[in-house]
Amino acid sequence: MTDSFNDYFKDFVRREGHGPALVAHLVGTVASLLLALVMLRFGLVFFLPIALYPLLQGAMIASWLGERDTDHDRPSWSLRAELRLLGLWLSGRLAREREPQQARYSR
Repeated sequence: MTDSFNDYFKDFVRREGHGPALVAHLVGTVASLLLALVMLRFGLVFFLPIALYPLLQGAMIASWLGERDTDHDRPSWSLRAELRLLGLWLSGRLAREREPQQARYSR
């Protein structure tokens, strides 16, 4: 198990930051955020936990597609990593985040 979020996120990007697994993560995260916004807009705060369902489905599909060794001991880190992955992808910095990883593992 990793000792810091930065180590966890580097490993997360190495495993999940490319191909179909990345698409599954991004679709699940965006769908969850949109669903949460709609629920908040219409005052359905009680049903807000349902908005996590697409996020969880995206992570589950990504685990089937990738080589995910899910870390169930750190669910808050997993959520934080999902949101950070989305932010990096939206800002176009995901490729730069992956480059040091690829260089390290290709040696």
